[in-house]
Amino acid sequence: MSSKLKCLCLLGLNLVAAPAFANEPLELRESWEGRVSAFMTGVPMAYDTNSNQRADKLILPAVVNVSASALPSDVNLVAARLYWGGTQIQNGDDCVGSDADREVQISRPDGAVRQIVADRCYCSGADAGSYDVWVCHADISADAGPDIVGQWSVSEYEGLIADGSTDTASAAFLWVYEKDTLPPRRVALYDGNYVLAEQAVTFELDVNVDTNPDGELTYFVLEGDTAGEGEEFIEVNGLPGAAGPLRLEDSINPVNNPFNRTINTTDPVREGVVGVDVDRFDITGALTAGDTKVALTYSAGEDKVWLAVNVVGVNLFDPVLTQNSFKQWTSVDSEVALAGGMVRFEIHLENTGNETGTVTLSDEFSDAFESWVLVSNDSGTQNTAASGLELNNVVVEPGESVKIVVDAVIADVEDGTVVSNTATWTRPNEGGFAGSVSTGDIVVRRDGDSDGVYDSEDNCPDVANADQMDSDADGVGDACEDAPDMGVPDMGAPDMELPLPTTETIVSGTGCATPGMGSPLFALLLLFFGQGVVRARALRTRRRAL
Repeated sequence: MSSKLKCLCLLGLNLVAAPAFANEPLELRESWEGRVSAFMTGVPMAYDTNSNQRADKLILPAVVNVSASALPSDVNLVAARLYWGGTQIQNGDDCVGSDADREVQISRPDGAVRQIVADRCYCSGADAGSYDVWVCHADISADAGPDIVGQWSVSEYEGLIADGSTDTASAAFLWVYEKDTLPPRRVALYDGNYVLAEQAVTFELDVNVDTNPDGELTYFVLEGDTAGEGEEFIEVNGLPGAAGPLRLEDSINPVNNPFNRTINTTDPVREGVVGVDVDRFDITGALTAGDTKVALTYSAGEDKVWLAVNVVGVNLFDPVLTQNSFKQWTSVDSEVALAGGMVRFEIHLENTGNETGTVTLSDEFSDAFESWVLVSNDSGTQNTAASGLELNNVVVEPGESVKIVVDAVIADVEDGTVVSNTATWTRPNEGGFAGSVSTGDIVVRRDGDSDGVYDSEDNCPDVANADQMDSDADGVGDACEDAPDMGVPDMGAPDMELPLPTTETIVSGTGCATPGMGSPLFALLLLFFGQGVVRARALRTRRRAL
């Protein structure tokens, strides 16, 4: 095991101090690792039109431009989120007498328009009886389109904007992306709706910082009150190391006034944007090799703000097996997976990190598989005592991959049975994350009578009939019927014994005899058609039963 202290695992957020009124604490909602990074920017939806530094009018659509310099070219989108919210009229108890605007509209750089419905909304009682503050978010990965760079907008939002000192409305876009040339990194997303008013609060993020620390913080904050006096700051301190604490600042964010209505993630940067701050800072200077926590302290001074989103990115010096690893299957016997046939599974473990990864790989086979055998493995030693496949000490070097091949025989399952297979690996000894890869659904076909027609499509699945002949078009193949040429299905009706009297009737004036009801000919006709009626009724009875 490497002696280096590995980067990250953002496992939790511990609240050290808490306000006395309703809040939604910031919590870890999602994280990504690999050659990934994140970009967040935002836009006000309310403006000060009478120059008193208060929001008095919603102006929509709210437009934000993402410049080409904001992120590398030719990135692959991993995830996208939209955040939006602001003040809402309160009639009743906190967060009960109000509600969020849960649906907005966005437009993309390609001109496409999408309606977005919130996945979740957070409320803050805001320490006020006349209004609450709501923040909503939605996963817009499927609606984000092909390009990040360009003009985005948000519209169809409604909220309380009436020139009040705390009136606010804004939105933020978050994109997580990947590219092969990026350094290995873990991106952690914390969100909530946490109000600060004339106080400070500290959040502690659990981390494991490497010998070469590198990190950044981006936040989305809704801002209410006009900036007042007091000790307003954002402080980052890696613990227990000696590098911090570090108070964040840049050219438009003074060290004593970071909540100053700025967005530094646009090009050019924006100042004087009422009711919102979206700012990104390098926090590397606060980190020391060996740190196990990062403490983030927010002080609002005499201002009033709502912390909505923290995005923390820290470069990894760990193996990363979760980004490009996969599992695939092929049929050994035919073009499809067959009941009783053999399939081949290939497990591909790829390390996109910068540290060797040593894991134990396991693969359990369900009852849908009759047997399996390990064909080959580039690394690892098989534990033959395990119930399924278990390979110990599978070593994957940085930038390399290993392949494990397994053949499995599918049991004699019904046609159309859906099976799958998943391989898992443990957390690497050197650091990083455990993970899994799956084949996805495999539809198994069965041809029980070997006539070339799968059972669920075969009109006689237990008797070979490649021609699928069905003379009476009843859905049952001729091969499964006793008398298919009679025009009605033979349902196996019992033989009928009818008397055969010999009487006949003379039709006057014709000189011919016609069969009477007691004649042998009539009896034969009755026998013939009577059986047909019995069989037809039997068929209808059978169909009703089915």
